[in-house]
Amino acid sequence: MRLLHTSDWHLGRSFHGFDRVDAQRAFLDHLVDLVRDERVDAVLVAGDVYDRAIPSLEAVELLEDGLARLSRHATVIVSSGNHDSARRLGFASPLLERANVHLRTRLDGIDRPITLDDGRDRVDVYAIPFLEPFTTAAHLGSGESPLERSHASVLSAAVDRVRGHRAGAGAPRAVLMAHAWFTGGVASDSEVDISVGGIGQASAAMLDGFDYVALGHLHTPQALDDHVRYSGSPLHYSFSEAGRAKHSCLVEITGDRVRVTEVPVPTERPLHEVRDSLEALLTSSAYEQFRGSFLRVHLTDVPVPQQAMHRLRERFPFVADLQTVRVERGDAPSVDTLHRLGELDVCRMFLRDVRGADADPWETAQLQQAIDLARRGPLATVDAGPVACDDDEADAGDVG
Repeated sequence: MRLLHTSDWHLGRSFHGFDRVDAQRAFLDHLVDLVRDERVDAVLVAGDVYDRAIPSLEAVELLEDGLARLSRHATVIVSSGNHDSARRLGFASPLLERANVHLRTRLDGIDRPITLDDGRDRVDVYAIPFLEPFTTAAHLGSGESPLERSHASVLSAAVDRVRGHRAGAGAPRAVLMAHAWFTGGVASDSEVDISVGGIGQASAAMLDGFDYVALGHLHTPQALDDHVRYSGSPLHYSFSEAGRAKHSCLVEITGDRVRVTEVPVPTERPLHEVRDSLEALLTSSAYEQFRGSFLRVHLTDVPVPQQAMHRLRERFPFVADLQTVRVERGDAPSVDTLHRLGELDVCRMFLRDVRGADADPWETAQLQQAIDLARRGPLATVDAGPVACDDDEADAGDVG
């Protein structure tokens, strides 16, 4: 029996303003080819199929096409994640089962396995969707002992239901799918934090006893145990994932033996972070290698040069984020000191404190003109002439 574990497609998600639809489409092409070439029996998608509860039309079309092509070669089992609308994703699930696509988005489906049988091995696959504690605790608990509204509590109750069904089931092998953050898993910057005071995590100990556990939610591929794994997202969605390879997990179950092979996912565009002055970045041959990469640039210039982002993108079209050096600030002046200073001196001190450089003569003149205007009252007007203002400077810490 061959299963392919993947998760966190986040169809419709962009990256710092860059559309990722073509990369997501390329991933689905890769996935279909892999399933066909490796003769995969079932594809397991452990949640966060979409990036938002109400996905874009383009994202819906991507999923429709992907599921149609995958189901020609294998059984497809999809559970909902915290980014998905469970009700919308689960629409028409009874009809889709006839097409070999099984959607598990509701509580009443967690103890209803999809049984896979290739004539040699028989495996029951149980899929637990993302369980929001405040809406599911009452349904999973009993009247005598209500559940605590925490991820650990509702997940434990859901796994107990699965174990109860498995005890009476005929299949000797069982695979569990879940979308959650289990202890030991390492997060990146691109997941939505579902924890509040640590209650978002659940103990991985509750996952014991299954032949394989296919997890979703964390975007970095990782193993909590040999047979308990996060496949990770197929695409990079934050710079914290830079340098981390992406893969799917090909799981082979033969009798009582389970083997997991990590299958690399092709990377459309690598991620890199560079730190230097604008002049060096624009002229040094050492940076030519990053022309096709998504870049986070840390500019060391103080103050930030005008039109920095525009100038960078002339050489590096995929600069996604522009950061500036943090100015080391000295001790704040006392109130008495501020009272002794004039308005212009206070404004210049503030500017120096924020960006680490004094106001130039033109800026000093503009500050003085603004102070004079304020003194004359709210109805006064002034013609300051053209003002050199660069959007990239204003948004230097949050580009895209």
